[in-house]
Amino acid sequence: MTSGFSKRLFTGSIASIVWGSATARIITVNCIAFVIITLLNLTLEGFGMGRAAASCQLALPADVRMFATRPWTLFTYTLVNTDLLRLLFNMLWLLCFGRLLSLPMSASRLTWLYIAGGISGGVLYLAGTIFDLWHGTWLMGPSASIIAVTVATALMLPQLEINMLIIGRVKVIWVAMCVLLIYFLDIDGQNLGGNAAHVGGALTGIAVGLMRGRVPGLRLRFMEASKKKQNQKKNIKTPNRSAKEFTEEDNRRLDAILDKVKRAGYGALSDAEKRELFDISGRIK
Repeated sequence: MTSGFSKRLFTGSIASIVWGSATARIITVNCIAFVIITLLNLTLEGFGMGRAAASCQLALPADVRMFATRPWTLFTYTLVNTDLLRLLFNMLWLLCFGRLLSLPMSASRLTWLYIAGGISGGVLYLAGTIFDLWHGTWLMGPSASIIAVTVATALMLPQLEINMLIIGRVKVIWVAMCVLLIYFLDIDGQNLGGNAAHVGGALTGIAVGLMRGRVPGLRLRFMEASKKKQNQKKNIKTPNRSAKEFTEEDNRRLDAILDKVKRAGYGALSDAEKRELFDISGRIK
């Protein structure tokens, strides 16, 4: 990312930082929930009700019969972060990939993707309990939701480059793969139920990423190839040109936008330039 793009992402008023985007709202809700749940746990522990009484009421149980009495846990388990370090780790990756995914995706769709990732992860976790693959455990944390966002970002923006400390410029697809590897590291059976939820979140991210379909890197290569064909035909006169046909002005603007993408990455484009890019691409035959 260019420095200008980074400034646009991470600057603004306190209100904008806390509630100015879908990613900011999700992070704020998670942080507030962490504080409230922690205080409730301490309070209930003081009354002799157990160390994590509040967390257990919100976490998803590995028992379908118990879940039937607590259906809300399919939604609330993503709000239960076990400790501050886990919260910071989860929110860091959500901030990174959520901000990137907000480029091609609206705030409402990003929010629904996050929720759907959590639900699909919870459903897959519950499915495993039917076959007694894990028992006596609780599913907690937003990992499934974050994995859904991560996978969707990797599929929709694979060629976008971001600056990583020490390493330098790295494509989003490689960063996403490293994050997924970290989440799946304990695949040895210590967290089998959690990994099932991670798979559910990943499947949601794959479905959304493929359905949305607009992967800039692939689309730009297609546009460049199509533009070359247009240049080969530019001397052929066609009567009664439609106002929506690809014109010389479109060709000039497309060259300028593609050059900017090559220099600074897709994220450096303004909203108007991204709309113009897709509008022009629709007129390429």
